[in-house]
Amino acid sequence: MNAYSSRRKIFMPINKNYWFFLLLTGLVGFSPVIVNYKKKCCHVLIRNRNSMATNSAASFRTVQTLISYQFKTIKLLEEALTHDSHRVNNATIPTYQRLEFLGDSVLNLVITEYLFRNNPNLTEGQLTAQRKELTEGKKQTEIAREINLQDHVSFGISVNRNQFSRFGSFVESLIGAVYIDGGLDAARGVIYHLWKITNNAGSVCVIS
Repeated sequence: MNAYSSRRKIFMPINKNYWFFLLLTGLVGFSPVIVNYKKKCCHVLIRNRNSMATNSAASFRTVQTLISYQFKTIKLLEEALTHDSHRVNNATIPTYQRLEFLGDSVLNLVITEYLFRNNPNLTEGQLTAQRKELTEGKKQTEIAREINLQDHVSFGISVNRNQFSRFGSFVESLIGAVYIDGGLDAARGVIYHLWKITNNAGSVCVIS
């Protein structure tokens, strides 16, 4: 018998018992871990239902009806409704933020122009106060709630839709998307529609 065979006879029983012991303790010791893992998986699935992407043809049609505008380039609408949490796994995915940046400026321009043209007797200070009232974030949030925009925003799995509150930002991203897709007149029409602005001099009606 060579030295290798001798070592096999000595250590093989020990190895078998050792692995059997590990198997038994592993099954017992790790069963709570397995149960806990299953619970976590269920929790993730529930979170995913609240965070899952809602970007679909039906959702896009609904949003276009709500804002009273039909997109020529539907990808712009998709981008306007995509939260940046999608960029966790793919940094190249276009999200709403750049369109929000643009939409904020377009909104201010349209509201400023409207107030200027329809309120010739107001001072600069009075115009500024009215513009602030019409463009502050609270108004966008009210409009987002009024048109149920929260049902149409697409989130990544890291964000829970039910805990997110800044849906007013997507009103501005929609305005930015409309501006790129259809120009200033189209964006003005959407803003007038959402803000319920009339063309009567001195008359502004905002969703309350």
